[in-house]
Amino acid sequence: MNITSWSGNTTFRGYQLTVFDANSVAVGTFGEKERTICEGAAATHSEGSDKLTAEVEWIPPTNSSGMTYFVW
Repeated sequence: MNITSWSGNTTFRGYQLTVFDANSVAVGTFGEKERTICEGAAATHSEGSDKLTAEVEWIPPTNSSGMTYFVW
């Protein structure tokens, strides 16, 4: 998944991404290369330089169903 700024051409320095189910429970896992926080429930940046985009690997749970919400 790619994270970009709202305008697409404005830089940002950091992000935090969490994925929730309809019950507001964090679901899935992040790839091995991702820096995680909150006991693995959120992915975040590893350095604070200006960036136009960031790529994050999120792996859905095998038994998922229903709505999923990506919050950053």
